[in-house]
Amino acid sequence: MPLQMPSEFLFPTGAPIPLSGAAVEEFLSYARKVHSEHGRKHIFEEFKRAFSRVAGEAYYPSSCESWAESDFCTAAYAAAEHAPGFIQAYAEACEALENGGAVVPAPTLINHILSEHSVPFRIENGELVASSNFVVCAVSNCVTPEGFR
Repeated sequence: MPLQMPSEFLFPTGAPIPLSGAAVEEFLSYARKVHSEHGRKHIFEEFKRAFSRVAGEAYYPSSCESWAESDFCTAAYAAAEHAPGFIQAYAEACEALENGGAVVPAPTLINHILSEHSVPFRIENGELVASSNFVVCAVSNCVTPEGFR
């Protein structure tokens, strides 16, 4: 089941929150460690498909493993312009690969990476939630994660 999140994360009223290059590289390094009986190209394609979707780009399969890895990185950086979308895509690819028998990064590891890079989100029970230092702003008001206005 896809990672759930409030609509305010997908459609922010201001500029979207991007991931830092260091955060993206750490996520990519763990994706490269995923092992599947279907091979590395399949792993890269699964992540690339998910990242392309959230970046609003067309997905096209790569011709070989090296192009798949290169295209996977390009799609990841495009998706990283919007942190919630990137996190959703990463979790979606992990879920699809895990359903195919691969061992993938757990949500606790994803949360650790997010925390280490001061990304104001975390995964809890299949849902992307704001961490304590994030404020969701609606058109008429702002509400902190604790509910204060």
